Amino acid sequence: MGNPLHRRRLKYKNIVLAAAGMLLLIVILIAACSAGDKTEPKKTTESSVPDSSSVTESSSKVEKTIEKLPKNDYQYLSIENKDQLNTGDLLLINSEHPYTGSKPKELKAIYEDIEDDNGKYLFSMSSTEIELTTVMANAVRNMLKDFETQTGLTTIMIVDGYQTEEDSGSSGSENLTGMAVDFQLDLGDEYPAFDGKGEYTWIMENCSDYGLIARYPEEKKEITKQDADPGHFRYVGIPHAQIMVDQNWCLEEYIENIKAYTYEDALYVSAENGTDYAVYYIKSEDGATTNIKYPVYDDGSPYAYTVSGNNVDGYIITVDLTNKPEETSDDNSDNATDAS
Repeated sequence: MGNPLHRRRLKYKNIVLAAAGMLLLIVILIAACSAGDKTEPKKTTESSVPDSSSVTESSSKVEKTIEKLPKNDYQYLSIENKDQLNTGDLLLINSEHPYTGSKPKELKAIYEDIEDDNGKYLFSMSSTEIELTTVMANAVRNMLKDFETQTGLTTIMIVDGYQTEEDSGSSGSENLTGMAVDFQLDLGDEYPAFDGKGEYTWIMENCSDYGLIARYPEEKKEITKQDADPGHFRYVGIPHAQIMVDQNWCLEEYIENIKAYTYEDALYVSAENGTDYAVYYIKSEDGATTNIKYPVYDDGSPYAYTVSGNNVDGYIITVDLTNKPEETSDDNSDNATDAS
């Protein structure tokens, strides 16, 4: 007959092992149930006019504090609606809002910029008579120069720039401003359309760093009322191009959404060029003039700022929060009509 004490110990041992096994089984079952109950994360929907906090500093890839517009230090400038509403880099031009401005004062033959600093061709042209505004010509040249550096390709062909209404056949053409350009490809023996694919995605992904936007994307044609045209680029300036890309807005959407921002509740952006900006909208007043509110420093001197009409119903003011006027480069001062 065996030892009763030994049998008792085995009995207790078996009970402990059974309890441990049961506990393990319960843990496995709980984990399995938890995994089965997981749901997809909620998808947020974008409102047509997002609140200020949802867009503020959206173009900044580095979190930092941006100086805000002074609450009490500002002045007013009176501008002529008939001259300014259709002047600037942010004009909305389409069939519903034709261009009514005059011929751009500063047009530059883009042929002068066909070579880089070492005499290497950056692009080809369908005509040596193609012209763009100075700021647009500089933006295109700088972008294609960097494109060539990154990819080694010099196969872009510029086929259109500034056009008269007679040449374009429409008062709703952006080419009337000299701030739009059309690309094609020059492969030597054939000239296919520019589709922005393959190695050319570099241009689509980086054009906003030069103040340019692809004006007529496929997914926005219901809004732009234009068929997709990957080769048509428009200058809107920095930081506006980067805001549009970050928010996935075409120009029509930007013109509408920016109306939500006022001097008191501006849109603040830290752009890729290292400059902080404040952007806000002022509705055009009834009558001949509109008073534009702009910030000044403690000594009364104005911030560096620009004003652009939207060719619809008001003005978009862009304030440079980083560079004082005497420090602002010529490129920045050309971004829009300088009302200061």
